[in-house]
Amino acid sequence: MRKTFFKWLREHTAVRAARAFEQLQCRMPTAQEANLLNIARGQPVVDLNRWVRADDDTLFEYTHIVANGALHEFTYAYELDEEAST
Repeated sequence: MRKTFFKWLREHTAVRAARAFEQLQCRMPTAQEANLLNIARGQPVVDLNRWVRADDDTLFEYTHIVANGALHEFTYAYELDEEAST
């Protein structure tokens, strides 16, 4: 079985991923993005920013993705702990 990055990090550094925040935005591309993605300026892109923080609020992952909106689908599935539903 393959280990996830977060499990490996906890086992080797004792840092535990506690919170993730993601910001997903559909927008028109900049000229540079349109050129790099080989799309027209009128073709929407999806702009994703993700921050993952440890228990002590240390930021240990930041991801920024700009994707062609016509070619990507983002699907999310996650567990909710009991405290979140009370």
